[in-house]
Amino acid sequence: AVFGRPSGKVARAAVIHDFLYSTKYLGSITRKEADEILLEALGKSGVGWFKRYSFYMAVRVGGALSYKKKSNDPEG
Repeated sequence: AVFGRPSGKVARAAVIHDFLYSTKYLGSITRKEADEILLEALGKSGVGWFKRYSFYMAVRVGGALSYKKKSNDPEG
């Protein structure tokens, strides 16, 4: 992980994001949507702008491999 193990405000948003990635929200959500939900959850949790967008960009770049292993989502 870019920032180490998520904790505090970030952990709450990360749990939601990891759930969405692992279940593909029962087939009704794309990777991009899951990443956007992470961004919104980080903001609602009070995470600052720079850290919020750093996490978002990290999952957009690094999450593709994890998501593609489990999905046929073309946005992988």
